[in-house]
Amino acid sequence: MVKTDLRDLIPTRIALEKNSKLEELYIGENSFTHQFSCLKRNNCTLTRTLFYREYMISHLVSLKILDNQEITESERLQATELVRLKFITCDSWREKYQVNQIHKDILNLEINNTMKCRTNINKTTPKTIFKNYTEYQDILNENPRVNTLEKIVYPRQLEYNPSIPNLIVVGAMNGRVHVYDENKDEIIYDNIVSNPSMILGLSWIKNYPCFLAGSENGSINLFNLSKTKNPKNQILSFDPFYKLSSLHTNCQSDTMVVSGSCDFVSIYDINSCTLLRKLEKAHTKKINVVKYASYDPYGFVTSSFDGTVKRWDTRCLNSGPTLTSKESFGEIIMSVFSPDDRSILVSGCDNQVYQLDSRTGTLNIKFEIHRSNQEFNFSRSYYTADGNYCVIGSCDENCVRFYSTSDGKFLRDVSLFDQNKFCGDSDGVLSLRTHPSNNFDVTIIKTKLPNLYSVKF
Repeated sequence: MVKTDLRDLIPTRIALEKNSKLEELYIGENSFTHQFSCLKRNNCTLTRTLFYREYMISHLVSLKILDNQEITESERLQATELVRLKFITCDSWREKYQVNQIHKDILNLEINNTMKCRTNINKTTPKTIFKNYTEYQDILNENPRVNTLEKIVYPRQLEYNPSIPNLIVVGAMNGRVHVYDENKDEIIYDNIVSNPSMILGLSWIKNYPCFLAGSENGSINLFNLSKTKNPKNQILSFDPFYKLSSLHTNCQSDTMVVSGSCDFVSIYDINSCTLLRKLEKAHTKKINVVKYASYDPYGFVTSSFDGTVKRWDTRCLNSGPTLTSKESFGEIIMSVFSPDDRSILVSGCDNQVYQLDSRTGTLNIKFEIHRSNQEFNFSRSYYTADGNYCVIGSCDENCVRFYSTSDGKFLRDVSLFDQNKFCGDSDGVLSLRTHPSNNFDVTIIKTKLPNLYSVKF
């Protein structure tokens, strides 16, 4: 029985060589032909991927009939060109990292080292020259490990520690907070506040063993992991924020911005646990998520159901936003800065995901993703560690997708189905976070299942 997604089974032309002589393939409601007989169409992420027909035609070079439709020579040529433009394949990576150019870089490096001159190739070594090429080739060809982290039950929100990436703080439905160590596979910290409710916002205090947690009932608390003797001494409280939905600390960890089911945001001083400023009428509808910039301690972005994204500067809030998106994107679920702060990744409903220029607000990329036409198919997206790619997940789809943030091309997707029962009910992505240092590693909270799930390549 096939236990992986078809897209995982045949992600590249290299992996398809064994099937290159297949002449007819039918992706129907009941079965596939040949070795794909166990997969159902409604559970196959490939068939819900835009241009899937073109993808199959270009990779199965001997295929003559697909879904009972004959493949013409002109269609094959058009499919090959479209896949080149829309998908990242091993061929496109070979084009990007030409072997002749790699040899030239190595030769220049060796000459500079011999002459004891300072090289001008960004301190590149022969080992790192091939790093990107080999890393992304593995991503294209290898199936990741999808593991269930069973020690944490009914999670609702999570956040990686930016300074110690193996630590994840997890907020649960019942108001408990856990710190999970990926390396040890154990919970190293567990606590709960009085009058607990669902945890919706989490943020680490950089370079300190502390994190902030915001609950649905509006309570905001700072947890100190270093004070382990008395759990009550580990908690400091802030003024509550009514109907809280999101919070985030700046890169200096001295201020925090909070949003909720209202049209204003509040800014707090972390050192004194006091409210600094309330920004009234920041939007016309609910502000779902707020995020500080990666390096700018004063800049943050707000995402609202009024369809706009706004960037603010805490030094000049009275002057209004420093940037407002030039287009309306419908209800916006979240937005986040790229690691270099040059771009903003915007996620809306039903796989509507965009990338904006953070300086001008202009639309750079609209990611082409299949629409499910489900009203509550909320999408969420984050950049990978280096910012070259993003990972996208949605509430009604049991997969995550990787796209290039430089040109919007589709890299691959990863199915999150239970390997023991491939054809089952779909469990979508409720929340996700990318690893701070390992590209393409993702931790996910699913909509219907009570555990965390990690995706590692």
